[in-house]
Amino acid sequence: MQNQGPEGCYYAVTDYGSMWRRVFVLLVDATIVLVALVLMLVVAGLLGLGDEESVVVALAATFLLIYLYFIELERSRVRTVGLRLARLEVVDLNGHKPSRADMIARMVTAWLGPGNVLVDLFWIPSEPNRQALRDKFAGIYVIKKGAAPAGRGRVRYVRYFFFGMNWAFREVSRPPTEASPKRVRHPGT
Repeated sequence: MQNQGPEGCYYAVTDYGSMWRRVFVLLVDATIVLVALVLMLVVAGLLGLGDEESVVVALAATFLLIYLYFIELERSRVRTVGLRLARLEVVDLNGHKPSRADMIARMVTAWLGPGNVLVDLFWIPSEPNRQALRDKFAGIYVIKKGAAPAGRGRVRYVRYFFFGMNWAFREVSRPPTEASPKRVRHPGT
């Protein structure tokens, strides 16, 4: 028997984090980080650090806080406050805790474009795995906490063309009947 390549798991469409839950997570987590940054700046000012020292401390503290919150905490069992409140978690294509490298790639991809959140508003609802572009780039799913995989499939590269470029992302193959979410037809449509 020939090796068909690596396998991964996929989830029921209803087990992926919806766009609105993800917007909620973004708002909660961004607010928490912003408040923490403001408090750090206030403390730096109260400690009497000079202007140059305050900038260096603020930059170092900002990068450390963002790394700890959006990479280490988000990938841990504890999760961020936003993920906990929305009852979501992040997993890799095998349903396991994502690696640090995957989470860093996800974060860097999120920072590449200031309009990523706007793109996500249109992209996530139309994507069968409800993945944002940064999730696709890093090979990460955002799923409901405790969701069990619906099945396993071969990991393959799928091409997308957007922003004037051709991209290849790893995706887990689904059986043809589960390849796209079920659409509900309303009377008169």
